[in-house]
Amino acid sequence: MMVNNKIIFILIWAFIIGCLLIGGYLGIYIIGKETGEYNDLAIPMAVGSILGIIIYLFFSKWNKKRNGNVPRDVFL
Repeated sequence: MMVNNKIIFILIWAFIIGCLLIGGYLGIYIIGKETGEYNDLAIPMAVGSILGIIIYLFFSKWNKKRNGNVPRDVFL
């Protein structure tokens, strides 16, 4: 069964974002044990992770439109 490349792309990015958020929340949990501040740190971490991914995807699309598709044989 052939899976569409766009579906694979979305699943990989969802996995990466999930790993970022879980790791960030784990770090906030460890820090929060000592300071008692959970919510004050969790919201900026989640927004920063998601905005970072969105900015990366925006520049990636922009660069692809600007340069076009570069064939693989050029670099070999």
